[in-house]
Amino acid sequence: MFTDTKIKSKTVPHNFGPLKNASGNARVYSSDGGFAEFWINVQNEQIVQAAFITSNSKECMLSCSALAEIAEGMKLSRAYSFSQNELKDYADLKTAAGCTENAIAALKEAILNYQKAVTEIT
Repeated sequence: MFTDTKIKSKTVPHNFGPLKNASGNARVYSSDGGFAEFWINVQNEQIVQAAFITSNSKECMLSCSALAEIAEGMKLSRAYSFSQNELKDYADLKTAAGCTENAIAALKEAILNYQKAVTEIT
């Protein structure tokens, strides 16, 4: 399970906040105006670091944090195919379908943006 740090009575996940010099990044908006944004660092087609921000609820924070934690160490192809059910099971989420959907969509877009940038360079 993921780990948190208590700061001034607020829970802030260890993987919350932008990554400097990220390999890929994407922000995805939900129909209610909230968003999830992911940053990934990639080496040898593997995510070595992932971080996020979100504007939504505690459940969305949990979904994004859990997904960032799971993604670290995954090959891009595996991370891209990660499902909502897998995320819900990992984070023990009973609800927050919109949050898991938004988190996964942001991670997928970050992967696509990384792959597009690599293709443009080569």
